[in-house]
Amino acid sequence: MARGRRTRVEKGWLAGAERESRIADNVVGRAPCAHPVPQEHVLQTVNPVLLTLEAIQGAATGRTIVVRDGQTIQVGRSKWADLCLSEDDQLSEVHFELQCDWRGCRIRDLQSSSGILVNDAKIVAAPLHSGDRVAAGSTTFTVSIQGERLAAGQPATGAEATAAEVPPAAVYCQGLRWSEAARQLLQDDLPPADYLDRLIAAELLTDAVRFLAAWLPKPAAVAWASGCVRSVLEETAKPADQAALDAAEAWAAQPDETKRRAAADAAKACNNSGPAASVALAAFWSEGSLAPPNLPPVPPPPTATAQSLAAALMMAAPIGIPTQAPQRYRSFLESGKQLGTAPETAGRNST
Repeated sequence: MARGRRTRVEKGWLAGAERESRIADNVVGRAPCAHPVPQEHVLQTVNPVLLTLEAIQGAATGRTIVVRDGQTIQVGRSKWADLCLSEDDQLSEVHFELQCDWRGCRIRDLQSSSGILVNDAKIVAAPLHSGDRVAAGSTTFTVSIQGERLAAGQPATGAEATAAEVPPAAVYCQGLRWSEAARQLLQDDLPPADYLDRLIAAELLTDAVRFLAAWLPKPAAVAWASGCVRSVLEETAKPADQAALDAAEAWAAQPDETKRRAAADAAKACNNSGPAASVALAAFWSEGSLAPPNLPPVPPPPTATAQSLAAALMMAAPIGIPTQAPQRYRSFLESGKQLGTAPETAGRNST
């Protein structure tokens, strides 16, 4: 039952953004994006993250838990858990949650009866790193993480440096809607900046917007799109629109659950409609749960933020003089592209 509701909620909430995105594909607007995103919002993805927990001791010895980039998985002894370890009767029905996203990998205790130990310390929530040991129920796991993430400006070395120079564009294209022409331009090992250049050169501007919204880390992407929408709306923005953009930018500057929920409330005040509301919804859909706090968690689809941001920019671009939309798209893309390539030119001033 819960699984069915989850699918309907996700599809319903995303349907509007997808529909507006399709309409915007056929429209061609006005002012440049004049709001740069602060450098501290930019994170560098060296490789797509893959989290593995291998049970090495206890009732579930030999079992392996794998969490891919963008996934959230709940683990316990019952079928209510995403991953059931029924062999360990010391686990709670839904014992803990594992999450991988733009911030890295984390574990969270779901009010289990016996708790969780990470490296022999009891935790409520904690980041995970390769080599950590996690104890839950009667089982002990070792942690390994493939693909680390570095803050902008942090030097990479060895194999990480090579991966940082040539991150694959294909990773960011999964789960999004692309034109056939955009698919033909994509190659397996093509770096994101090169793929973005190809899309722009081919005049596939809406595909380029979608790709950039997916490539940038979520806080950077939200702040970028919010600045672009502001530059379009200018003095014509209604108070509710301004509040929605303010809420999205507050989350982007300091992502936390309170600000994420505030962004959802601000979008609702805009009737969940329009470019400002779509930016605020993108912040809300970045992580956590779509359900109210008192209900079982419903994780958002991994591509929800990128889809909502792309829809926001596609709605904003035709405002005013529709024939100027291509020029406006290029301005959006230029400001966002600087964020995507910022880690490669660490130390350069962001203006």
